[in-house]
Amino acid sequence: MAGGSETGAQLLARLGSRPSLQGLCPLLFGEEYPKPGGLIEFCGESGTAKTECLLNFAVSCILPPDWNGYALGGVGSGVVFIDTQSQFSMLRAFTLLEKRVTSSISSTDVSPVREGGVVQLDDVASGSTVGQRSGLHSTDQGTRREEHGERPTADEIEGFIRLCLEKLYVIRCYSRHQLLITLHSLENFLANKTNIGIAMIDSWSAFYWMDRASFGDQLSLAENCQKVLTTALKKLLDDHQLVVFLTKNGSFRLTGKQLNRQRGSPISPSVGQASTEAEKLPFSADFGSSELKRLITEQYVFERSEQLSESGDTQIIFKATRTHPKPPKTKHFIISEKGLGAVR
Repeated sequence: MAGGSETGAQLLARLGSRPSLQGLCPLLFGEEYPKPGGLIEFCGESGTAKTECLLNFAVSCILPPDWNGYALGGVGSGVVFIDTQSQFSMLRAFTLLEKRVTSSISSTDVSPVREGGVVQLDDVASGSTVGQRSGLHSTDQGTRREEHGERPTADEIEGFIRLCLEKLYVIRCYSRHQLLITLHSLENFLANKTNIGIAMIDSWSAFYWMDRASFGDQLSLAENCQKVLTTALKKLLDDHQLVVFLTKNGSFRLTGKQLNRQRGSPISPSVGQASTEAEKLPFSADFGSSELKRLITEQYVFERSEQLSESGDTQIIFKATRTHPKPPKTKHFIISEKGLGAVR
């Protein structure tokens, strides 16, 4: 917005409304669900469940609140997932959807599931187009069967899951230039897809070493590239009121001088002894332009640890600490076949 004027995209965003993300992952966010126009950053070492969390959020978004009388707890929103590290797994997304749906059905007191076919995960993993299979049962048919105390068949569940996946748009980028073009092209795409309320970028730091190889010691050029990407990202946040999640790899650590320079920054971690604290930072606070840091509304640092369970088995525990805004809040969780779960 310049000189008090309003663009057409901003007008449409103001008059229209993106789906609310209320109820998205209470395990991590509690009652403070992400608000439109927010930028949430996940930082952490590789293997700390950043991508897994995004997949769980995406599944919660594309699921409706209920289906055929079964409470699914979904948001009913479309999702854009920008994959820059080739880590997105359609098989995992399908599995999470299937577990959420079948778990809700199993917890409902009706007669056992009738035979009706087997869900073929290989079709999805091989890249089959979602929603093109024929013979899918309609909602009316499922509702009529529910009135007679019958659960949906496996074919009906598969058909419903595929319809949900039609609201998930996966875009793969293999260079910084492709990422920039994607961010710009989303302008027209989002204007025609008002049901999309969330975008995910996994990961923002994927092309760091490619840029270093291209620019060498000319760090100012790399910084300018980050500014261009940030400008395109800011336009999406302002004009379309999306909630954007982005991940950042923890391989980029602050030096002592960089840590001192970032004292007082609203998203800098609290520090004690700068000389030793820099070695303990599990995320990259120095990667990305200063403009990007100012856009971030929430920042989470992810870590993992191992502990012995009551049965004597080793259990992997993940920790997500919100470092901005203050005060810090920490959540612990585990990952199972069903997705994120509370630590017991």
